[in-house]
Amino acid sequence: EGNLLADPGTDHCKRLVVRHPVLTLEEMRTLKSKEYKYADGTTGFGCHVIDTTFPTGSGPDGMLQAMERICDEAADAIQGNFGEKGVQGVILSDQLAGPD
Repeated sequence: EGNLLADPGTDHCKRLVVRHPVLTLEEMRTLKSKEYKYADGTTGFGCHVIDTTFPTGSGPDGMLQAMERICDEAADAIQGNFGEKGVQGVILSDQLAGPD
């Protein structure tokens, strides 16, 4: 989004509306696998998935390191460090969680 006070326009009205804060697996797969484009071909909405898992044996220090990594990755994704333009959505995932 841009500066609403300096440059109001139709771009500020585009939103992803969900009925609940917790998505179904199907809804999550849809968000993760698609990049929504406008009629002119420009990207309208994209997501980046961030793995939030960390080894349990790493203790509190490992959790803090994971939090820093997650925050850095989210900032990079939104600000555009993973491509020409940043994403509009970040998905925090524990899908890679295992027994440890």
